[in-house]
Amino acid sequence: MMILASARTAPSPTLRARFFDVAGDGLTMLETSSGRRVLIGSAGSPLAANALAEQIPLVDRSIDLLIVTRAGERDLDGLGEIVRRYPVGQVVEPPSGLPERAGRWSDALRQAEVPRTLAQPGLAVELDGLALVVEDIVTESGDRPASLTVRVLSDVLDLRIVGAGIGSPPAETRAVVVRLAAELGLSRELRQRLAPAGERLVVIGGRAGGEAEPGVTRLRLGGGEIVELIDDGSAVTVRRLLCSSGADGCAWTWGAGKT
Repeated sequence: MMILASARTAPSPTLRARFFDVAGDGLTMLETSSGRRVLIGSAGSPLAANALAEQIPLVDRSIDLLIVTRAGERDLDGLGEIVRRYPVGQVVEPPSGLPERAGRWSDALRQAEVPRTLAQPGLAVELDGLALVVEDIVTESGDRPASLTVRVLSDVLDLRIVGAGIGSPPAETRAVVVRLAAELGLSRELRQRLAPAGERLVVIGGRAGGEAEPGVTRLRLGGGEIVELIDDGSAVTVRRLLCSSGADGCAWTWGAGKT
């Protein structure tokens, strides 16, 4: 079990998250009640560092923990640019299996003196009453890079940031939020695994198109859109920022007697 510490004390909800895609890759920024900041995802373009600048206050751009969900060569190059531009406290990454592809990434971490941890299923990070758990890992195979799925748990939230498999079944009483990487679709297998969540489920991002999705609340990302999640300890609200009034898929809430 890893425990993160932070000197930030600004009051905020239990958890605030922002989901955004950059150059075909997905990033998720989490901020806890004490201001601890976690960046989760992959970044196959240096543009990700610029997009991240819009989500972090100018006066404090540190990232307590960076979790790599896909360890391809381009992904690590993009994340390396983030490490060079922003203070990062620690990195958790899937085992690549081909370290010669990650030389620039390793150099960036070494120069910034960022400690790194190889993920394994069940690896957990505790911060401000939240649990971040590595749910599933896919090892590198052929052209497919190593990837992982992270689960974030609070009293009312079961958030899955999917880079590999979905992991364990959805929690029975929590709001279930699934953040799909930009290249992943909402497959039939994934829908079946998530079906027990029923109306407690909302899916964010992922590849457009595919089969019809009756009964699935979906907030897609595209064209610079951002989806925000707020967990206030009693309810989870997910909303599309800058959404036009009356448009489908603007907001979704679960908990505190509301659905």
